[in-house]
Amino acid sequence: MKPYLCTLSLLLASMISPALAQSDSNPTVDSVAGSAVWRIQISPARLFSSNFGRVIEDMVSAEHPDALEKLDGFSDALGFNPFTDVQEVLLYGEKFDDNSANVIARLGATSGNLEGWFLAAPGYQSEDLDKNTILHSFIVEKKKNNPRLWCAIPYNQAEKSYTLIATFNRDQTVSLSKKIDQQGSGWLSSPRSEGTFLSLVVSDLSQAPMKIDSKDPGAAIVKTIRSVNLRASAEADTLIAQGELTADSPARAQQLQQLLNGLKAMVQLAAMQEGNRDSNHTPYADANKQRDHEGAKKAAELLNNLTVDHQTGSSTLTANFKIDYDALVALKNEMQN
Repeated sequence: MKPYLCTLSLLLASMISPALAQSDSNPTVDSVAGSAVWRIQISPARLFSSNFGRVIEDMVSAEHPDALEKLDGFSDALGFNPFTDVQEVLLYGEKFDDNSANVIARLGATSGNLEGWFLAAPGYQSEDLDKNTILHSFIVEKKKNNPRLWCAIPYNQAEKSYTLIATFNRDQTVSLSKKIDQQGSGWLSSPRSEGTFLSLVVSDLSQAPMKIDSKDPGAAIVKTIRSVNLRASAEADTLIAQGELTADSPARAQQLQQLLNGLKAMVQLAAMQEGNRDSNHTPYADANKQRDHEGAKKAAELLNNLTVDHQTGSSTLTANFKIDYDALVALKNEMQN
């Protein structure tokens, strides 16, 4: 009996081991962009299919009545709607310069006319990666070294989805294209919550190309922050924004918390005092100025929805903000009327 058990165990091991190895090699956002200094994830389809997306559309249409018509024309030129068809976009870079930015975009069921438009790009060149995938390259802008952008749009049969890859490194584009061709790009949307449509991570803010004079007001604030992590979610009737700021030490993090809470209180106090000053001269106050102050007062009141917390001993502080869509629309109307 033992020989049979040993044989069965070996067979199972031989079947499971490759599966585990393949699982380990599956791409993730961290494995692809883990060494990036900055990273942005956007889900246009998730945003514009939410109630918050409809609020945005209503606001834009009210301000620019022909905006949706222009969007339809742009979508016809692309061959897909960039706001409702594109499922996930990942942008990241190991530096903050233009030539280190990378893009992976899950386009969905069609790539539209993108590859046709590539033909019109300056310095366009192409080669076949396989019978279904073309490797495109072209010059983004004419500089001394003529940086060349390398693009591919592989199609994954299992997911029935196209994915755009664009990097300034040929080998990187080819490698990512092969992985997505075989394993898809569903990993782009995981492990974020269903309502999250935006996340931004800056792992080392000191590398950002900011010219800061140490004598300028607020210069020390930027230098105190080491990393930033922001997320925005569109729930059924509420917009939620969450942020994390990391400093060099717990003491520095606490100092940042004190500053943010102090600024919040000052803004609210200033709006209240301004409103009271105008109310004493209502018969003579300019109507437009009065409305502006009312809008500012409403905006200041919304800061009650902002909390900034810090745990003793932690180098990170957290900020949370929530606003109902109705309150957001009311604020917009208040500031416009």
